[in-house]
Amino acid sequence: MTSATGAPGVMRVYWRPGCPYCAMLRLGLRRSRLPVEEINIWEDRAAAAAVRAITGGDETVPTVVVGTKAMVNPSARQVIAAVRAELPGFIPAAGAQPASWLAQVAGLLTFRRPWPQPAADGSGESQAP
Repeated sequence: MTSATGAPGVMRVYWRPGCPYCAMLRLGLRRSRLPVEEINIWEDRAAAAAVRAITGGDETVPTVVVGTKAMVNPSARQVIAAVRAELPGFIPAAGAQPASWLAQVAGLLTFRRPWPQPAADGSGESQAP
């Protein structure tokens, strides 16, 4: 992580089309549901200059600026950890996020409904507990 000229309370992802590392990071951040400003450095000369300033002259992407911290080619986990450290109110603490739709469905599938029990009076009709 290096210092950057970012604004406090903002997270930016500098990327370019065709970059597989950018695609993986952007997908991971979308899954985390973090609000992100995504900037294509091929369409924004000022953004390309900002990336060169951060990386020491190269246009290495993805480059992420979280508040006033910058990271070059981080994983989504590293970005989320940096957001928690740099912007504590930006996302809820670990475990505080609502479950994803997949986790909710999995929870429904694991719910076990008790099988009807035979009637205690021997009538053969089942009774729900």
